[in-house]
Amino acid sequence: MKKSELEKLMKKYLVFTSDIDSICDFISEVLEAKAKELEENEPYATNTIKRYKDAAYEVFNLTYELYEILDEEDE
Repeated sequence: MKKSELEKLMKKYLVFTSDIDSICDFISEVLEAKAKELEENEPYATNTIKRYKDAAYEVFNLTYELYEILDEEDE
């Protein structure tokens, strides 16, 4: 993703750089909570549980990628 594309999305959704951590943490925790709920209620839904956990991990990692993009010089 280019910096200009990210900035356009941030502007569209009124997201400030200082919000990135909170937003990504929130989404990651929601996905983790859903995985935990499934583990308790549907323990045999292992594929779905794994997908939620993987998605939570990807969102967590995305935080760092977004900061790297924002730190890039404008092209």
